[in-house]
Amino acid sequence: RLIGPLRFVADPLSTQRRLPVFSPGRTDALPVVFGSRSSKRRRPGAALFRIPSCSSTPWPGSRSKMNLDGNWSPEKARSTRALILNFDLKRALRHIDPQRANFLRSPEVALDFVAEPVATGSQLLLDTCVYVDVLQGKTTRAVDTLLDLRLVNHSVVCLSELTHLFGRLDPADPRTKFALKQIAGVIADIPNHRLGAPSAQVCGEAGMLAGLVERSRNPRDQTHRSDLLNDAIIFLQALEQGQTVLTRNIRDFSAFLAMAPAGRVTFYQS
Repeated sequence: RLIGPLRFVADPLSTQRRLPVFSPGRTDALPVVFGSRSSKRRRPGAALFRIPSCSSTPWPGSRSKMNLDGNWSPEKARSTRALILNFDLKRALRHIDPQRANFLRSPEVALDFVAEPVATGSQLLLDTCVYVDVLQGKTTRAVDTLLDLRLVNHSVVCLSELTHLFGRLDPADPRTKFALKQIAGVIADIPNHRLGAPSAQVCGEAGMLAGLVERSRNPRDQTHRSDLLNDAIIFLQALEQGQTVLTRNIRDFSAFLAMAPAGRVTFYQS
């Protein structure tokens, strides 16, 4: 009776402050015992830089006490939010063409695999499997050389998949403490200026691309939707930023290349 008559006025500037949340995926294979030589291997993106604490990073347009400069204004909040959440549906439909009926893959599309001798080239965007394979010592010498020669970039999508393990691994399992210690070391070594987030346009188009690939496949042979969506986001994030995805996930990323040949992916086998 007391709460009913109250009216709660929503802050118009707080309705779109949250960045897209990526559901964790492709982590079913991660709880495997990490290799004994993982601590001696060079981790991708090793550097002295640290990821800033989330508690000290204000949300765009926030009116909380974290904004200490005193320059907050509704106009600035709206412009900042517009830059982050801008999405052009018509452009995405033209780019992906999700209602296409032709799913035939072009036989002329040749997949690029890491091989010796390794040459310099475009910057890399790592898929989550690269971190896991490096920790477990499953990468080849060619892949290690490639990671040393190229500029390596990281996606917050992979970051969320790695941190997902901190909640999913069983603390009663004797392997968990060592595994989480190794993952924490990898995350701490990611340089802040090399950690990127997908744009709203990428996220919107990735949903279309993942749905298109899912529709083109046999209904009995389906990848988990969250896994496929995360892969599509990484693929389009690299395309938008002019980078090349490094992955061993041939099945999904070759399908993305068939649907969007402008993307760039380098594959490897462990």
